[in-house]
Amino acid sequence: MSKYIYSFLVFALSSSLLACNAYKVRKGYQKGKAQPQQFYETVSFETYNNWMVLEVRLNDHEEPFRFLYDTGAPNVVTPQTVEKLGLKSFAKRNVGDSQGRSSKLEFVNLDAVHIGNVTFEQTSAVVTALDAVPELECPGFDGFIGANLMKLAKWEIDYEAKKMIFTNDRSKLSALEDGFKIPFTTSQQYSPYTKVTLLDSVEQRFKIDTGKDGDIDIRSAAFHSKLDSFFTFPHYTIFGRSGAGIYGATQDTFHVVYLDSIRLGDLTIHDQAFLVEKRTPNLLGMGILKNYHLLLDWDKKEAILEPFQPDSNQNEVKKESFGFQLSLKNQQLEVVSLVRNSPAEVAGIKIGDQIIQIDQTAYQQLRLQDYCDFGTVRDLERDSISLKVKRADQIFERKLYKEDVVQQPKLKQ
Repeated sequence: MSKYIYSFLVFALSSSLLACNAYKVRKGYQKGKAQPQQFYETVSFETYNNWMVLEVRLNDHEEPFRFLYDTGAPNVVTPQTVEKLGLKSFAKRNVGDSQGRSSKLEFVNLDAVHIGNVTFEQTSAVVTALDAVPELECPGFDGFIGANLMKLAKWEIDYEAKKMIFTNDRSKLSALEDGFKIPFTTSQQYSPYTKVTLLDSVEQRFKIDTGKDGDIDIRSAAFHSKLDSFFTFPHYTIFGRSGAGIYGATQDTFHVVYLDSIRLGDLTIHDQAFLVEKRTPNLLGMGILKNYHLLLDWDKKEAILEPFQPDSNQNEVKKESFGFQLSLKNQQLEVVSLVRNSPAEVAGIKIGDQIIQIDQTAYQQLRLQDYCDFGTVRDLERDSISLKVKRADQIFERKLYKEDVVQQPKLKQ
């Protein structure tokens, strides 16, 4: 069982509104400057579900704010942050989430974003609530540092040390001589995109997205006739909640596939897990990026990835799991997805079941903070769990033993 987040923080701007609004938004992304002009700053960050979380100050407000460092989005502020700062909207435009839904959101100007002793002046931000699903509400984000601000500096990120350096002068950063150079292009909001080669010869455009806490997402529609090729590799299937965006969760069936290798420029990554689903865009997330000393340079449109540990080519892929995932609904733990043929599905657990007790601990009438503190059974490293399950007016018990849920491909004769 795991309580994980898929691809929440993905923004795709629509061009369906008036040209005036589109022009204002585009100009808002383009502007901005750093003060002082010559700077070299080191800050620490917190990690949460693989995410990097920074403490920032905004405008002349003394209270610090909690911001996610998200290359996959523009700057974002919540309505609560807007109210505290007294910000006024300068435009409205359609903003899409990772599940293909969109809504008109307001845009505001941020006079000053203070990170350490450096001030980023006159950048813009999207205004959106971050409470559509409890997993997105748990981190308590006040907003995001987005790619339209990141373009104003060169960034060196050491995830192991939880340290970030940013400067106007790349020569002051580590050379990362053992790193792999990954060229990228940028979107209108300055999110970086690079080419990834998989299935030996298929090249696809992927967003480098530090706002995705997982590994790699693939949009299945991009592969059409080659989709069956994924199932010649180790894989397993999940059905139920396939993901959630800023406008809420969606239901679908998706697949976790372990490809033997993928290539990003000169970098080859072995035995990597992919989420293959219908709605998600192609994303390269923090599950991958956290394994590398990372440099991001928007002027040269280049990322450098230097591995903390040598890449290993495993002979066999395994995933030990109970096979179900939970979320909070009406103050109860509810099963929202299941792994096909997993211990949970075989034991008769169904989507929508309430889990009211795990081993000796009861879980009923949970507050949001209770759920946020809940973590996962996987975190407890247990090989077995006893569940008390409620389905309508029926209450029953099940004991589950963790098993390998990966389906191994048959060897060719």
